[in-house]
Parts: sequence; structure tokens; C-alpha cells
Amino acid sequence: MGEFFAILFLVSLILLFIGLFAPNKSLFWYKKERTVRKSTKLYGIALIAFFILTGITASDKNADSTNNKEQQENTDPQDDNISRERQQAQNEILIRAEAKRVADSTYEADSKNLQQWTIVKTWKGSGIKKTEPFTISNRRWRIIWSYTSASDACFMQIWTQRPTSDAPEDLVANVANEASGGETSYFYNQGEFYIDVNAADCNWKIIVEEETNH
Repeated sequence: MGEFFAILFLVSLILLFIGLFAPNKSLFWYKKERTVRKSTKLYGIALIAFFILTGITASDKNADSTNNKEQQENTDPQDDNISRERQQAQNEILIRAEAKRVADSTYEADSKNLQQWTIVKTWKGSGIKKTEPFTISNRRWRIIWSYTSASDACFMQIWTQRPTSDAPEDLVANVANEASGGETSYFYNQGEFYIDVNAADCNWKIIVEEETNH
């Protein structure tokens, strides 16, 4: 702003000088009588006004520069150190959080790769059934069973048995007077088995899966 008033001051000075010899040219914007006296008066006032305004704006600018310089000089080095330490601490927290996230993701991926399940057999029915034999090679396997019923009078029992024995091996399910349900049962033995289903008034589904390690 100080530069602007300085330019106006110079323009007024030039027009004042021109008005001493050619007031018609210096007062080109003035609609009334254009005289040397009128030109000298108007541009003299303008010179004084613009000179004062130039000095005021220059003082304000110098004061602002001085204040900024003092603020920079008064900045406590200790505050800068605290800010840097705080930023370093925040960066370390972010680094640890990212490292934990990557470790968790890697663990989950490894767990999925280490443990997979392969379907051995699947059956559906609505009554009594003895399935065909199936062979389990791994020590860990499971039976996923579920049922639905149009009424609450469903009755169902599921047993695992070996073809070489008439005695039941394990009781998998024992349901009575329920409309729907299901569960997953795990087993830890190997060999040849079949499923013995004794059910009434319900539709059931049985899936045998064997764990596959990689």
C-alpha cells in the first residue's frame, strides 16, 4: 500500500508542475474553470495527503517487520525441541501400529494356509439312513450337521460307526421336539466309518470334512 501512495505522490507532483504552465492539461478531469491557482491548490493538497499516507503505511510495514523479527527471535529453542520429540513419539506409535497390523495379517494368512478342510462326503435325507463307508486318513475331521422341521416334533440321532463293528462309535447328535438346529462336531481318529441316522419328521443334511495340512 505504501508503494501505491508513493506513486500517487509522484503523479501529483508531475501534474502540479504541468499545471504551472498548462492548467488545462493538468486539470483535464476538472469540469469548472481551469486556472494555475486551482491546479496548484488541488495538487498541493494531494501532495500533502499522499506524503502523509506514504509515511504512515511505511511505518506500519516497518512495525510489522520488527514484530515478526522479535517473535522469531523470542521463539524458545526448548519449545522446538519439545515439538520435535512429540513428533518423533507420534511417528514411533504409528510405526508400531503398522508393524502389528502387518504381523496380524501375516499370522491370519499363515493360519488359513496351514488349516484347510476337504469335503469327504455329503448326504441329505428325511428319515432313517445308513450311509456308505468313507475313509479318514488324517487324525482330525469333522461332521457338520443341520436339520429343519415343519413342526416341533422332530426327532433325530446321528452316530458314527465302523463297518467292522456293530457297536456305535460316537454319538454326534441327539435332537427331540425342536424345529431347526445344527452343529459341528470334531473327531480325532482315523480309519473307515459310516454314518447311522435315525430321524423322523425332519429334513437333515450331513457333511463330513477332513482337515488337510500344508
